Amino acid sequence: MIWTPDYLPARRASLFLLALVFSGVLFGCGLVTKNVPVTVDFQVGAGFGTMASTSVAATQITTPLEASAGELSSLSSVTLTSATLSSTDGKDLSFITGGTITLSGNDLGTVQLATLPAPGAVGTINFTIEQSTDLRAYLEAGGTIDVALTDSGPPVPARGLELTLNILARL
Repeated sequence: MIWTPDYLPARRASLFLLALVFSGVLFGCGLVTKNVPVTVDFQVGAGFGTMASTSVAATQITTPLEASAGELSSLSSVTLTSATLSSTDGKDLSFITGGTITLSGNDLGTVQLATLPAPGAVGTINFTIEQSTDLRAYLEAGGTIDVALTDSGPPVPARGLELTLNILARL
């Protein structure tokens, strides 16, 4: 090949593009990952007592996941990256003393994914993610993500809460 002035810039451009694509594959940039928020509204109170819970069915996760990132079978992994609990009535979450998020599936056992510290007088709080578990097998098996909250004792009036799960899909 003859090195001409026209050839050198084209060569540099193709090497730059190749490096850009390769770094995206290695470092998980937006080309190969997709963050999908899944929001679930639920109600607690009016006899809440010592524990309240809600379950997020596999279809509540796979439907928005497949709309944003593609079919579950084409994804290399699906993980929970963050979870947030918010009050929907404008009041604080001080009646909650803690909580957990667990993952369960048919014959797959149960895995604790996150814990919730006592929120105090705030309207929104993040769960602490304990481990990065691939959710794919659980979702394929029709599993659930269960959220259990503990409260401070006396029953509270009916309260609206919103749970937001941020799911990371890797292609």
